[in-house]
Amino acid sequence: MSEKTPPRPLNPGLVRRKPISCGAFLKWTIITLLVLVVGLYLTTAIANTSRAFSSPHAAYYQNSTIEEVKNRGTVVQPLVNKKQGFDVAVSVWVRAPTASDDLEDTLETPLFSDVVFRDLHTTDGFQFKIIKFRMPNARFREDNLTNFDLRASFVLIPSSPSPMDHLKNFSTWKPSSIKVSPVRSRPFPLHSLESDNSERTMIEEAIDSFGISTPLVQFHPVRSKCPSSDDDDDYDYAEDFDDDGESVANATAEPSAVLKPSLLRTNNGKLPLESHPYIVTRTHLRIVDEERLYNRKMYNKAHKFLKLNSCGQRLKNIPTKRVDASTRSTDEVQAKGKGSEWFYAPALSVYDHGAGPKDLKPIDVNREKCESTYTNADYTDVEWKVSFTSASPSQLRLASILHRPTTGNDVNQSEYGLAVAHSTSEMINGLHGYRFGDDTHPRRLFTLGIFGAALGFILSILNIVYWYKRTNTYSLSILGLVLNGSSGMLAAFIGLGLEMRKAELWWSTIWGFLIRLVLDPQWFLQLRATLRLEFGSKSEGSWFPWVRRLPATHKERASERLEGQISWMLRGGICVAVVAGYLLLDPPNIMLIAPLHPAPSPEDLQDITKWTRVVDGMNIAGSILQRLFNQYLKLFSGQYKMAVYIVVVLHILHLVTYVPIVSGRIEDRAGYSLHDGLTFVLTGWTTWQAWQFKSVPQNVEDLNLE
Repeated sequence: MSEKTPPRPLNPGLVRRKPISCGAFLKWTIITLLVLVVGLYLTTAIANTSRAFSSPHAAYYQNSTIEEVKNRGTVVQPLVNKKQGFDVAVSVWVRAPTASDDLEDTLETPLFSDVVFRDLHTTDGFQFKIIKFRMPNARFREDNLTNFDLRASFVLIPSSPSPMDHLKNFSTWKPSSIKVSPVRSRPFPLHSLESDNSERTMIEEAIDSFGISTPLVQFHPVRSKCPSSDDDDDYDYAEDFDDDGESVANATAEPSAVLKPSLLRTNNGKLPLESHPYIVTRTHLRIVDEERLYNRKMYNKAHKFLKLNSCGQRLKNIPTKRVDASTRSTDEVQAKGKGSEWFYAPALSVYDHGAGPKDLKPIDVNREKCESTYTNADYTDVEWKVSFTSASPSQLRLASILHRPTTGNDVNQSEYGLAVAHSTSEMINGLHGYRFGDDTHPRRLFTLGIFGAALGFILSILNIVYWYKRTNTYSLSILGLVLNGSSGMLAAFIGLGLEMRKAELWWSTIWGFLIRLVLDPQWFLQLRATLRLEFGSKSEGSWFPWVRRLPATHKERASERLEGQISWMLRGGICVAVVAGYLLLDPPNIMLIAPLHPAPSPEDLQDITKWTRVVDGMNIAGSILQRLFNQYLKLFSGQYKMAVYIVVVLHILHLVTYVPIVSGRIEDRAGYSLHDGLTFVLTGWTTWQAWQFKSVPQNVEDLNLE
């Protein structure tokens, strides 16, 4: 007889909704208002910042096109637009030696002056030239020097036809009472047949008025050229250290000298070794790509204010952002209306941090007062690398914020450290559009680096989540994963020991170690899961820590028996062979593809010890044992499959850096070592297993496998 089906429960109907309390309503109202206010504030701030970057002179713009303007005398037009061609003249000047203290009145000698870039447009891309000149060293043997003792000047010359062909008058923000350094030689080009005494035309004066100058000297520490004695054997470098361990050169350097090397600097009051002159052999010239019309009344008001207060005539600090359109010229052209039209000159500027550490060449003079067998050179041969590009106002503003200044520590280090610092400078310059050569692709490398960093972050999160949620050791190689986790723990404590050896405050190093452990606890979680550790307190409410090892479940014991079927001779032999091979052969230093950077000095390798070889060997051996167990079980375990595929992409991104057609020349590129090759092969094996085998769930029920 069949059992009766139990009666179905009656439909209770709709549940009555509870009324919202006044407190909850008030709370969520306040939270909503706060979110809206914060959102409004952030949106406004982002919009204002974007507007300030893209339109730095928004208050002066005439919001119309030149075709829409009925009276062209009411606006100020760009002298150089996308259709207007122009040349760029470059000159190099050296100040003659003098015995007087009046450095400003000392005569300058042109070493080079000619048109270097021809038939350019603001739409043209990166342009690159090398200028060779010979500089006399006599000036730089003197005690008092400035960074403008060797300077460069740039002049933009519009190609004909141009509004400059019809020039009537021009105005400049530079006061007539100030003696302005010349920007072109007389005659021009240098050594031409033109007479030095020929009268300059108004067009030439107008063109020279918006020329610019930049120093080609920086002051940094240098090695001593004096013979060493018993008292100063340790004084090989200019960087002495005070009682607190701080570098004297860094302590006495002005912060603005590092951030704004284009301003006037002197070495007065500084030791010869502390402030030695270096020639800047790389300069990035840029023109502002600005074609918007200005309202003439607003423009004249700003121009008169700048002209009245420039060069410290009335105010101490003048906003430099107004220099973008500070020079004005009046032209007569055939247009809609009658009378004069007004044009603003193009704004040229030099990127202050365009030279990397390897672009600073010490001038070959001995400025110390000592008897030395060293013979001073009379001249210095210079290969000056000049690049030219156009930049939007937002790009200029961004370049003034994101930069890497070159310091004395950069130029006085090992060849390897110099290559790394120079490559970093090259990367940052490339982000702003200032490449160091046609064979470099810094933006590609930066994009690959950002993509790789994002994937690495995702990979780290996946691994942390995997080991945090892992509640059993089924299908895990206990020996292999103990080796993996122990290698991570050993690496962390090695890093802690090296940092404590250098740190002044040991407790800050301990806190930093704990913070890193919280942010990246993978090795800790791996050991916890593999060893079946449980953390807590003995009683509820107690603060006393307690650790115990949980007993193995039936399925975990079965997994251990399965792993035991793999010969101990094989597993032990893998561990001993791999770790011993890393200790004896040092695979990270066996290069399959040679590095491009110079060989590191002992100081560069002081953080690399034999323990780092042990760490690498333990990690490789542990990974092999886990893959071997996966192969035996025909199951995939030890990480997410998605994590494996991310590792494959990271390896591909790493290999791309060795393809010159993609990554270009990388000055500090490391070699591809045998360790990298072993890791790549191991990754290929892991990828095949992830593709072929079924994943093991993290929460496995204790089923009877026997």
